[in-house]
Amino acid sequence: VGVHGNAFALDANGRRSAVVQGMQLGIGSTLHTAADASLTLQFADGSRLLLQGGSELKLDKLSAYGATGMTDTRLRLPKGRTSSEVKPLRGDGAHFIIETPDIMSSVRGTRFRVASDGGKSRIEVTEGRVEVDGAGNQVLLHPNQGTVSAAGGAPAAGSALMAEPESVQLDASQRPLVLRWSAVPGAQAYRVQVGATPAFPYLLHDRVVAALVDTLGDLPD
Repeated sequence: VGVHGNAFALDANGRRSAVVQGMQLGIGSTLHTAADASLTLQFADGSRLLLQGGSELKLDKLSAYGATGMTDTRLRLPKGRTSSEVKPLRGDGAHFIIETPDIMSSVRGTRFRVASDGGKSRIEVTEGRVEVDGAGNQVLLHPNQGTVSAAGGAPAAGSALMAEPESVQLDASQRPLVLRWSAVPGAQAYRVQVGATPAFPYLLHDRVVAALVDTLGDLPD
């Protein structure tokens, strides 16, 4: 439903095509985004996933069961970052699962983020609950909690996510635009993201900085 920058898809037979808004993707498709690209997928039940730059995502299972509204969505993230908004699932057979090389996250209606560098994974929940499994261990994350995969792929105990900055200011009197914010105690760096609309169908800017200021570059009006 939205794409920015260079991204391509491989279908189940290995055929490659550029990702464009409005295209449909089937089971077995694999998506790749360039470092500065991003895109949003919408699934049969209206759930959405934002795939960020430098990511690879495989669509393992995409099932919708007639008029029941029940869906079974299973994805693999070998590397990269995602942010998902999952509609409440209907029925015991309904699933929304994202697997990384070491852990698996399963949800029934929530907002959460998954990141993997191929060796370690992070899950962060902002709304609802997420069940995380790995190496025979299981962790249930509640809102504003996160976990990382430890040695052997086991998820660590859930811990509180850091608060957002109390003050954020956008200086629109100069070009390029400059964003400033207050320090968060204990934070070592900050991720700055700019979306085209409040729904964030794709990212116009996505950067990690250690300072309390970021120049947003040449953004469209």
